[in-house]
Amino acid sequence: MTTLRRLTVLNNSPVEVDLLYVCNDGAEEEEEEEEERSFVRIPPGEARTQETFAEHKWRCRSRPDGTLLVTVACGDANLFVTDLSPELGEPRRLELDNHTQAEAEVVWLDGESGAESSYLRARPGESRTQQTFGGHTWRLKSAADASQLATVVLGAASPRLGLGGPPPTTSALMASGAPSAEGESAAERSRSGPSTFYAQRVTVGATGLAIRAHAAVSPHALAAAAEVVGRMLQGCPREVVARLAAAGCTVAVIGREQVTSDVPEHAFLSGERCGSCATNHPEARRLKPEPEARA
Repeated sequence: MTTLRRLTVLNNSPVEVDLLYVCNDGAEEEEEEEEERSFVRIPPGEARTQETFAEHKWRCRSRPDGTLLVTVACGDANLFVTDLSPELGEPRRLELDNHTQAEAEVVWLDGESGAESSYLRARPGESRTQQTFGGHTWRLKSAADASQLATVVLGAASPRLGLGGPPPTTSALMASGAPSAEGESAAERSRSGPSTFYAQRVTVGATGLAIRAHAAVSPHALAAAAEVVGRMLQGCPREVVARLAAAGCTVAVIGREQVTSDVPEHAFLSGERCGSCATNHPEARRLKPEPEARA
């Protein structure tokens, strides 16, 4: 009996994403164009789960321009896909989070000869990054028995794949469309970490630097921030930008009703005092305090 798989796509890009099923229809000619059928459209900051079968191919395209972001197919494992913002220039990255109980092997498929080359392995619970290029095909296999777990073909995005399905930390986001930062203490935000706070991500051109934000932030704000950072980096030596990206530097954008210490990396500021300023006061923790009322 054929086993159903679950493909979950979390759209943390600033534009709507179209999830399309690729119909081969038994075509034998490789040159024959594959038919695509749209199954679901995913608004920014939301996630959708599609039941499928092993080896069934799915594509994510941005709307309305139809840019191909990534092509994926489940194998013997469920699959979680996110980080779908299109990038300019090469190289790309394939981010892998192994949520299964077995070691996974990342294998590159030569498009001409069909030969496979093993590049890296990810133990259970481990995350790995592989540099790659648009159009390259990668197979994720079980390191124990070489069974195929998933297949991915890079498009314009540098996707993050969760082998085995979504991580437990995204369960709240999956249920409501976005995690809520309201009502959480700074300690809770610090424990939950960035993965439960950031629901949106865009990349600044080909720099590899990311702009991240909570789902409460308008996607247009991320796009504007990426444009500003891109202009700031114009003329910056490439080696400097490369060091920033290698160090994992990111820019966080907070919402109108959020404060500095809502950002997980700055949660420690809650309850602290800076001179005569108590940072646990909401207005004192804002990046841009409101002007004082005149008497």
